[in-house]
Amino acid sequence: MRSAAAAALIYAAVSSAYILLSDHLLGRHAADIAVVTQVAMLKGWAFILVTGWLIFFLLRREIRKYAAAEKNLAESESRLQTFAAATFEGIVFSEAGRVVDCNDQFARMLGYSRDELLGSPLSDLIADDARAHVSENFALNREDVLAHEMIRKDGSRISVEAHGRPVELGNLRTRCTAVRDVTGRRRMEAALIESEAKYRRMFETTSEAIMAVDDQKRVTLVNRRMADMLGYAIEEMVGRPGDSFFFEEDLPDHAAKLAARRRGVNEVYERRFRRKDGQAVWALVSATPILDAEGRFRGAFGMSTDITARKQAEEDLSVFRQMVASAQDAMCLVGRDYAYRIANQAYLQEVGLKPDTIMGKTVADVLGKPLFENVIQARLDRCLAGEAVSYSDWFDYPAQSRRYMQITLSPCRNRASEVVGAMVVARDLTELQTAQKELKRLAAAIEQAAETVVVTDAAGAIQYVNPAFEQETGYRREEAIGKNPSILKSGKHDDAFYRDMWNTLVSGGTWQGHLVNKRKDGRLYTEKAKISPVRDASGAISNYVAVKHDITKELELEQNYREAQKMQAVGTLAAGIAHDFNNVLGLIVGNAEMLQLKGAVTGPAAESVKQILSASMRAKNTVKQILMLSRRGRMERIPISLRPLIKETAEFLRSSLSSNIQLVVDLDADAGTVSADPGQMQQVLINLCTNAAQAMEDDGGTLTIRLTNTALSQEAIQFPGHSAGGDFVEIIVSDTGAGIEPTVRERIFEPFFTTREIGKGQGLGLSVVHGIVASHGGSIKVDSKAGKGATFHVFLPRIPSEPKPESTPLGLLPKGRERILFIDDEKALARVGEMTLRHLGYQVNTQNSPVAALDVFRSSPGEFDLVITDLTMPQMSGVKLAAELLRIRPGLPVILCTGNTEKINPHEAGLLGIREILTKPVTIQDLANSVRNALDGSDTIERALPPFSFEGDEKRN
Repeated sequence: MRSAAAAALIYAAVSSAYILLSDHLLGRHAADIAVVTQVAMLKGWAFILVTGWLIFFLLRREIRKYAAAEKNLAESESRLQTFAAATFEGIVFSEAGRVVDCNDQFARMLGYSRDELLGSPLSDLIADDARAHVSENFALNREDVLAHEMIRKDGSRISVEAHGRPVELGNLRTRCTAVRDVTGRRRMEAALIESEAKYRRMFETTSEAIMAVDDQKRVTLVNRRMADMLGYAIEEMVGRPGDSFFFEEDLPDHAAKLAARRRGVNEVYERRFRRKDGQAVWALVSATPILDAEGRFRGAFGMSTDITARKQAEEDLSVFRQMVASAQDAMCLVGRDYAYRIANQAYLQEVGLKPDTIMGKTVADVLGKPLFENVIQARLDRCLAGEAVSYSDWFDYPAQSRRYMQITLSPCRNRASEVVGAMVVARDLTELQTAQKELKRLAAAIEQAAETVVVTDAAGAIQYVNPAFEQETGYRREEAIGKNPSILKSGKHDDAFYRDMWNTLVSGGTWQGHLVNKRKDGRLYTEKAKISPVRDASGAISNYVAVKHDITKELELEQNYREAQKMQAVGTLAAGIAHDFNNVLGLIVGNAEMLQLKGAVTGPAAESVKQILSASMRAKNTVKQILMLSRRGRMERIPISLRPLIKETAEFLRSSLSSNIQLVVDLDADAGTVSADPGQMQQVLINLCTNAAQAMEDDGGTLTIRLTNTALSQEAIQFPGHSAGGDFVEIIVSDTGAGIEPTVRERIFEPFFTTREIGKGQGLGLSVVHGIVASHGGSIKVDSKAGKGATFHVFLPRIPSEPKPESTPLGLLPKGRERILFIDDEKALARVGEMTLRHLGYQVNTQNSPVAALDVFRSSPGEFDLVITDLTMPQMSGVKLAAELLRIRPGLPVILCTGNTEKINPHEAGLLGIREILTKPVTIQDLANSVRNALDGSDTIERALPPFSFEGDEKRN
């Protein structure tokens, strides 16, 4: 550059001098035209020659310099390429997260060719769990050294160490990263760590306490079990003298034991250790000397088992013997020869003997031979054979009057589990027996009462029931006496109900209310009860008296009335709540799905978001079920495949079935199409499955739903309105319950006929099923035998037309860049809709007022490619808004969102020009598919939407 500037200056100077000189000469000879002409020509040619020569000289000089620089650059690049190819590390240059260059080693390391990697995102080569951290370092553009995993072309993973730093290549700012494959090293390190950890775990997790000392008696090794046993930290024990963990009085014995180790003696003995807190710990010690290669003593190794509990048990046994001796119940131990081995003071008082006079005597000697042979011996023999025996009887003790005793005989075993005697515990129940007799005499006064009377003791054991109890419950008096009233428990009341009742009674109060109980035959009944405590002379509660009256029939009419009112109220309420409830579900589903898609939550929180979405979908299905009640018998038949309907209904039922009932769904993939109302078909399935589940509620079983094609002749079956057989789709619902008696089977489809007790149904389920099937031109039959379960067959005429395709399985979300006008009067829902659509790539204008939305659209009708509007809004409905928009711009794609499909007629909406109808809550998958269908599909709705949407695939269950 400098030489060129100098040449230019020289050239300018010479040119200036030349021009001035030539002009001077021309001025002197201006009168001679010929001379002036010649001088001017010479001036021009000289200027051309000098200028050409100078340009040639400068160009040749610059070309030579450029050629030399290019040669040097090529040699430098060749050296760099040779270095990059020869290095064992992979080298990659990246800009904005994409590979701009790499060496062959980097490509071979990941199984790619170099050309395959150029331009690819570097994040795709990094394992998921390390991607965020690596991306953060890239974003900060700082020098770092990271250890993480990378993904090869074949999907396998390698461990790498990556050293990255920002570099400048001319005007290009890139990042250079050197990557080293350390997979083998990592594996070796992991194996070494695992091996060390395994032996460390064995040492630390063994149940034995381990300690080693050197030849100077210093502790060199101790495990966690030993440290815990003595109450120290491991660091506190290592290096301390082993003598410091013993009591001073035990040190001479310890020194003798250590001397034996020096002589090479192994030994097992009991040793008392001193804990850090000064308490004693007894252990069974197995001690071994530690010898070096030459056999010289280097220390001792000991494994200890804590036997403190055993020592404590021996002390406890001594205390237990004292307890037995002082117990109020009469207790004794009788050997296999029927002779007394031990007897406590209470027993000695019963028989009137002293300890030195009863030992060695037999039971027959003390209580008399007749009593022994007739009452006691057989029971003693059963006990000595290993059986626990309990009984109550009257006894005439030598030192006591006639007493009523409760006797418990328990086998007494030695360490070999051999029965060496019988432990006898005798409790005096004479006063209680007397009270029971008195209670029976009092009960005679109410034997003829029409109401049920039950008398229990203070613990709740039944002592008396009157004949009315037998008639009402089906239990004989003998079956009830001694039992708890819980034998009547129906399971209709929770523990809190009985706990409150019992708290009222034990506190001395009177409880009254309604009880749902169960008869012996399993039937439920409701009774009005009043239960009062009875006090003895001391004021203590000794008994409870319950007076009860069966009010089942009275409640039956009341229940029927309530059911009718409830069904009417639910039906009226269903349509009203659907919109608001589905709006709430829409907020939950929309926000939860966005959290999932954006990866805003991880770990346990991500699982919680999945549970929220799952619960929301179940709530959506529940709303569908409730909406069935508001349809008031209106039937909309469309060509449908029953497979997805049955699958959805099965999922709905699965959560409500008892855990002892297994649900099996078997659907023929080729099952044909029927013309039916989806809601009524779902009601048929629910009623049949509920009926089957009730048949198995006690013992459990298997509930099976099958779907198949069948062809029936005229002789095989007759359908109303069909004079001949044909092709049918058959739904089969079977159970493994108790079956149906022939006399009952003839009446099961009659309205209000039921064999179940109050609260288990009103006899309408199967009659409704029969009516729905008949209205669809089908038929139903039942096969059943008592004890063999029941199978219901529903036959529906098969139609030749194919059902419309089912919902596309969830997959990649279709996206776009079109402009969308989104209207919803709920601001929160509008925000979720806008957020979701923007996530899908669309440009969104959100409005909360239909009037405002209409004004926006009028101002620029061509600015929007699609309109999505809510159905129910103040000032203007979604249908009316759609009509106004389509009047302004015919053919505009419009999607209508609603929480209640009952409020919109799909056929009328299609005629209006509405492309899609979405049922709230709307998932992002449904929204994405519907938007693309509306933008890319036909001009009107292709099918009339049923009141329920059934999703499913074609896989056979």
